[in-house]
Amino acid sequence: MYLDVSEEVILRRVAGRDGRLFGPEELMRLRSRTLPLVRAFQAAHPPERTVDLVLEANSALGQ
Repeated sequence: MYLDVSEEVILRRVAGRDGRLFGPEELMRLRSRTLPLVRAFQAAHPPERTVDLVLEANSALGQ
């Protein structure tokens, strides 16, 4: 199973969850390191080809 979430939603969720605790450095690290690694991994291993189920997870309610 793969949860498909836009980068915008990821950044918003991390800002709300970790931003208060770790500060803006956490968002900077996410933008400069983590998201490029995720993009590269997804390009090499497209989720729609490698998993049994892809769920859209941009909405917290799953809508």
